[in-house]
Amino acid sequence: MSIIDQIQKVRAEFSSDLESLSSENGALDQIRIKYLGRKGLVASLFVQMGTVAADERPKMGQVLNEL
Repeated sequence: MSIIDQIQKVRAEFSSDLESLSSENGALDQIRIKYLGRKGLVASLFVQMGTVAADERPKMGQVLNEL
């Protein structure tokens, strides 16, 4: 799976999680940790940027930052 596909998958999963967000205590915090935490999904995508060819990094970085 390419990094673009992974970014799109995380974007779709995030949208789904937000739509199903309940008023349960800590639910929003759990989503924040899942996506934005140090070991979260977005952080793992930034780590994978190191494997992208140098000429493709600017485009991948732009797509990832839009996430």
